[in-house]
Amino acid sequence: MNIEAIEEFVYLAESLSFTKTAQRFYVSRSAVSRHISALEKEVGVCLVERDQRSVHVTKEGRAFYREAKVLIRDFERMLLSTRGAFDDDERAIRVAYLRNATRAYNVQFARQLQAAAPYVRPSFVPMDHDEMLRALDEHVVDLALGMEFGQDLPAGVRTAVLCRDQLMAVMCDTSPLCQGKRPVPVEELVRGEILVSQSFAEPVLGDFLEDRLGQGRHRLMLSYCKDLDAMRLRMQVENKATLQSMGNAAVFCDDFATRRVEGADLSFYVSAFLPDRADDDLARAVDSIAARYDNHVE
Repeated sequence: MNIEAIEEFVYLAESLSFTKTAQRFYVSRSAVSRHISALEKEVGVCLVERDQRSVHVTKEGRAFYREAKVLIRDFERMLLSTRGAFDDDERAIRVAYLRNATRAYNVQFARQLQAAAPYVRPSFVPMDHDEMLRALDEHVVDLALGMEFGQDLPAGVRTAVLCRDQLMAVMCDTSPLCQGKRPVPVEELVRGEILVSQSFAEPVLGDFLEDRLGQGRHRLMLSYCKDLDAMRLRMQVENKATLQSMGNAAVFCDDFATRRVEGADLSFYVSAFLPDRADDDLARAVDSIAARYDNHVE
């Protein structure tokens, strides 16, 4: 079974576009089609249904997609471990981080980890919230960077607080919510639909926002966006607002404004999720990083 064909299928299942998949892997559209057909023949089931206008992932395709994601991660981890085996003084580890949420902390964490454990070579992998928890549970990653909103974690996984952050309101600078430099009153924010990232499981973030923004007085209207490009487009066309961490708000530039939400506590912790099975040296390194951050978290 060809790992490149599996990677093409995974991207096709996510993009639902042969054209985008071909562009991503620098091959022709017909080549992607041949690779998928060969993969279906080898698996023995139809993975995708396609016509001139659309692509649909079948039930069997969705099941294969879930296993293929794990297979690709294991393959990449195997390559990292094999390459690292040539140097007994180095160890390759996989660090998952929450897509569209914690990437602002990756550089800082990587530098701290390098200082605390020079032998470690981290490889950062973006994941959705549920995908990240599964990767921890299935031992696919060595640790993860995530946002703590009171969610349940897999058994045998603990947290080490890295820093405190808060959600900020981000909107177009032409939005009615953007008046001068003043914070956005929570009563005005909750009157409209709020865009949030789909990378976080809906119940987790939804419950947090309901508790902090709704407080039994308002019925929140949340709309989940698959990626930041789609979110920015809706913000510009529909004049919607989004909630982003202070670290992630920087990805919205020029035509967008960031404001604190007045009348609601939207603070949360950014933490390292560390499995109990992690080796002692890595655990000590992460705990030492957390101890330094703890000095200014509270």
